[in-house]
Amino acid sequence: MDNYTFNISLSVLNHLGRNLYRNFITVLGEAISNSWDADAKNVWIYIDRDNNHLIIKDNGDGMTSEDFQNKFF
Repeated sequence: MDNYTFNISLSVLNHLGRNLYRNFITVLGEAISNSWDADAKNVWIYIDRDNNHLIIKDNGDGMTSEDFQNKFF
């Protein structure tokens, strides 16, 4: 398993956490849009109400570990 590190300012965290997405439908739509951006042909959405989990899985290209660390974070 890879370990990742990142630094983020509180103002950015506040913007991303509270101000960027106003409701659940917007968050869900953005997650699905990210799947399409990765050339996914299929997107699966799993809701586990017992454990309060929402899982979005796709068959898109994804990112390498290096991309995840250096571009995503």
